[in-house]
Amino acid sequence: MKTTPAPFVSVISPALNEEVPIAEVVREVLATKIPGEVIVVDNECTDRTAERAAKAGARVVGAQRGYGRACAMGARMVSPDCEVLVFLDGDGSDCGELMARLVEPV
Repeated sequence: MKTTPAPFVSVISPALNEEVPIAEVVREVLATKIPGEVIVVDNECTDRTAERAAKAGARVVGAQRGYGRACAMGARMVSPDCEVLVFLDGDGSDCGELMARLVEPV
């Protein structure tokens, strides 16, 4: 039986002053081994969100304030290899360990 390679998944995490949870969110997502990249979108943070996200292994990009703007900027910045986008809030309210349930059917 021939198996199909897993798609390249890009995780986009809009974040506004998520200094406390962001590193754990990034580490949790990377631990799944699903994404090819994790992009945290700094939505005009006034704390250390960007620094902590980068230290945890995310690529950080900036966007003007607004959730929609952050999502759009993240989508523009994904790798050209991206086949699946996953949006995951940076506040820890979404469960990264459940991402496989979304991605596997694709």
